[in-house]
Amino acid sequence: MLILTPENKSLDTARIPDFTETLHFCVLDYSEIEHVDYRFPPVVFLENYPKAAFVLQIGDYQIQVPFDWSVLLGDPNSEDLELLPLKEFRGRSYSAFVFNPCSGYMPSYYDIEVFNIYQEVHWSIPTFKPEHMLAVPLTTGENPPCAFFVDLKNKLPDVIDIRNMF
Repeated sequence: MLILTPENKSLDTARIPDFTETLHFCVLDYSEIEHVDYRFPPVVFLENYPKAAFVLQIGDYQIQVPFDWSVLLGDPNSEDLELLPLKEFRGRSYSAFVFNPCSGYMPSYYDIEVFNIYQEVHWSIPTFKPEHMLAVPLTTGENPPCAFFVDLKNKLPDVIDIRNMF
């Protein structure tokens, strides 16, 4: 899985080098509703486990995410964003909220659909707090667009208000 670093680069968690330098990754922090913001907590621990995966087509990009995650969806004509479990897509069309917190000015909304399902994929994912959403780069390299995902076990409201962030 890719994560976004403070240097505005995507980094594959399966290829994190062994070094003593602290590594940080991007999350959308929803722990204080009045102060929603992007943060870069340190990678303290990587969870490694096998789990089923969805292959998602988000705009022109394909990414894999764990089967039991939710994605942040939106509409350019609406102020609220919504978390929807990937399991509930069922062929309907949605738009993913896409934004690069390091260099973005305005969010984009890319069509999203389930492209494929794999029964078992080996995941290496940094642990993050229950009120955080992980920024997942859609491509490798510098300045990648990012979609936002959260594990279903995390306790976040279904409707996400981020109007004060832009």
